[in-house]
Amino acid sequence: MRIESSKIQSGQTILATSDVIESLFGKYKQFSARCPLKQIGQMILSISLSTMKLTGSVVKLALETVRYLDLEAWSLEVFGRSMLSKRKTVFFASNDDTETA
Repeated sequence: MRIESSKIQSGQTILATSDVIESLFGKYKQFSARCPLKQIGQMILSISLSTMKLTGSVVKLALETVRYLDLEAWSLEVFGRSMLSKRKTVFFASNDDTETA
């Protein structure tokens, strides 16, 4: 403890407790419990919603300045395909080489 605290410079702000982080992950767990497929991916973005006041003007600004196609492309690049997307590909793939009995 003493060795670590000696590394703190005068006037420097540091995280001394993990209560805030634990609270945010608790909110995330509560929010994600409603999702049928458990994967962190895009759901991690919901954590930021817990740290801000989400007003009508913030939502309006977001909807006016961010195109869904750009968001979708960014999400695919950052997170890759979702588990649901992968499942759909596997289970609903066309089976042209099979015959119905």
